[in-house]
Amino acid sequence: MSNSQFDYLLIGVREYLDSKQKYPYPDLLHHGMNTLSLDIKKSVSFPKTMRGFLKLLESPVTDYLPNSWIPSEFDQDFGLLDMGSFSEEANDYYFEILEAQDKIPPNASTKTKQEAIDNQKFTRILDRLRKAYVEDDPEKSQEVYVKFRRFVIENQYATTEDIRKTFRRTKYISPEDVGELYEECEEDRDYWYCDRCGILTEKNGQLKGLKPSLCSNHHKDLNYVHERTWEVGFLQIKEGIRQRVCFPGIPELNLYLNLEKIKKEHSEYLKEVQLYPGVDRCVNIYPDYTKIVKEKAKESPKQTQVVGDQFFKQQVREKITKLQKGGNV
Repeated sequence: MSNSQFDYLLIGVREYLDSKQKYPYPDLLHHGMNTLSLDIKKSVSFPKTMRGFLKLLESPVTDYLPNSWIPSEFDQDFGLLDMGSFSEEANDYYFEILEAQDKIPPNASTKTKQEAIDNQKFTRILDRLRKAYVEDDPEKSQEVYVKFRRFVIENQYATTEDIRKTFRRTKYISPEDVGELYEECEEDRDYWYCDRCGILTEKNGQLKGLKPSLCSNHHKDLNYVHERTWEVGFLQIKEGIRQRVCFPGIPELNLYLNLEKIKKEHSEYLKEVQLYPGVDRCVNIYPDYTKIVKEKAKESPKQTQVVGDQFFKQQVREKITKLQKGGNV
């Protein structure tokens, strides 16, 4: 169950990180900081500077927040920030709990509210495919989901014609559904893209990605930085979708492609690699899946390790963070 004080703090921090103008602080951050200064654990001193406060937020929330603040849906061993950016746990909580359950407070910024509206459009498509997976055709809905999610991640710039050709005969979703996730690009300006982090913005001749702390080197002559030319019908994915789907999606796809290569070399250990299996989270209807896996995996090599959800998520997050920094599998 979410806690309003925790939610205010989390959303306020997110708005602060996304804001070009750092002062005055967003209303929700101001509220969250004031309340936390009164409720912070007695063993912890409230930081005197914003730099110190942001550093504190990289610590596990259980280190400084009272237990009554921490929602059951948020793993207390994670921080709100990771290396100066929103942590994966904070991202998951924001999108899966606050946005998906329509819990964005009315005093959030206009930008936050608009992102929530944009992401609801993505969630409606996802819910439709999940329903189809359970009630209609699991194989087809899974095929459509992978096609749809890969397109959004790999085509953060697209044209109306690209979308029409790709989805005009697709079951469950239409070109119009996908088009709602994009917005028109202005003519007479340059557009840039990074293979590692996605769409880049340019200011004073410098290119900047969505998460500079994870991907900061965007010189125009680098082989992973590309210029895109405007054309009729030229679109870019909306920022809320970039944050929720595209930025984490690039290393996810890279991880998948590298695992496919490893599977060919070590097929005796890596039996199967699936991208976004079971329309992502339909598999969560099984609460103790490790028991099911162990039962079904009796003939796997002795070295095969079956792990729980939390451990696996932590391992994947660490690997994705390394990939976002240009590391190898």
